[in-house]
Amino acid sequence: MPVTTMGYKGQEPDAAWRKEALARIDQVRKGDLTVEVVDAAGQPVAGAKVDLRMQRHAFPFGATFNYDRITMDDEDSKRYVEEFKKNFNLAVYEGATKWPGWVESGTPQEVLKAVEWQEANGIALRGHVMVYPKWRKHPAGLKKKYGKDPAGLQAAILDFIKDMGGTLKGHVVMWDVVNEHSGDPESWTKKFLPKHDMVDWFKTARATDPDALLILNDNGLAIAVGGTVENPKQKETYELVDYLKAEGAPIDGVGLQSRYFWHRMSPPEASLKVFDRFSAQGMKLAVTEFDILVEDEDLQADLMRDYLIASFSNPQMHSFTIWGFWDGQHHKKNAALFRRDWTLKPSGKVYRDLVFDKWWTNETGETGPTGEFATRGFYGGYQLTVEANGQKVTRDLALDKSGETVTVKLAAK
Repeated sequence: MPVTTMGYKGQEPDAAWRKEALARIDQVRKGDLTVEVVDAAGQPVAGAKVDLRMQRHAFPFGATFNYDRITMDDEDSKRYVEEFKKNFNLAVYEGATKWPGWVESGTPQEVLKAVEWQEANGIALRGHVMVYPKWRKHPAGLKKKYGKDPAGLQAAILDFIKDMGGTLKGHVVMWDVVNEHSGDPESWTKKFLPKHDMVDWFKTARATDPDALLILNDNGLAIAVGGTVENPKQKETYELVDYLKAEGAPIDGVGLQSRYFWHRMSPPEASLKVFDRFSAQGMKLAVTEFDILVEDEDLQADLMRDYLIASFSNPQMHSFTIWGFWDGQHHKKNAALFRRDWTLKPSGKVYRDLVFDKWWTNETGETGPTGEFATRGFYGGYQLTVEANGQKVTRDLALDKSGETVTVKLAAK
């Protein structure tokens, strides 16, 4: 039988939306950087060589991370850890920070050891998840104990938030406070618990871990069947955000799980409209569980390219997380970057080309008559090297939306 190749509107190489998004990225993800070189007397030095090398992104690009592999000695585990460090600066655990995983013997201690390793390697942590409001997603005895006691369940939820959030306080950049609240009749928020209980989940999370961003995470929002922007689930989520804000819940943003399936080929322009809708509500955005569950590797590559571009172009987008980067450690055996034998898929090549080439700033040049060298660079950490008058000065700097002016003063001869 002939095979029909799938596609999506906006996939064409010269799509207008993509040109607009790339231009927007240049505006919202880059800042002005000026290097001033002066001599020991404070006079400008013209013709000084300036070399600017980006070291890391400020924007979190992440993936799920199996921290057990840090201590494993097989070749796949060693490769897994090295590729993670090479490709990502944000990690999320699939199960360790869910209620069942957290209460297993030793889990908090194991997580803290992993966090120590991550932070030493410049890898932040996203917390998933404080409340997954379904009985089947929690310890087996929970329903037996609280199945007829909503108030008791609410108290247990708040205790869990305090326990896990308190243990990881200061180590998590973003918490999924509520995960998949809608679309399932089993959800506690549908039948069992008062809707207002969610407000207390957010308030308790904020009191427990004040510096972390707090989000509502769900599927079928930015990538939806038919590319809709206001289907029942989307509409319910927009309304829930408004409700939580009105009730005083300290909600910071919305997590967009973003799983592509063969029947869910949302045009990038539709996703952009969903981004804008949540942004207009004052929400930060996060792509939290990106998957491409189709077999065509060329189509995977196009979807990776376009969803990355669309996401990175929204100024409210906080982070982009892939739900598995290697086929050997993936819930669907169809990860976005590497095959089982560690060969890089076309989608992986697209990812690296965008994140570490097109969205990566390395610049060389010379100071002009006023002793200045000016450029624009992507937000992140840099190493600056200046050479002049037989001297070489190296320093680290950070570039953010406020811009940066660095003065390098040479020593007296």
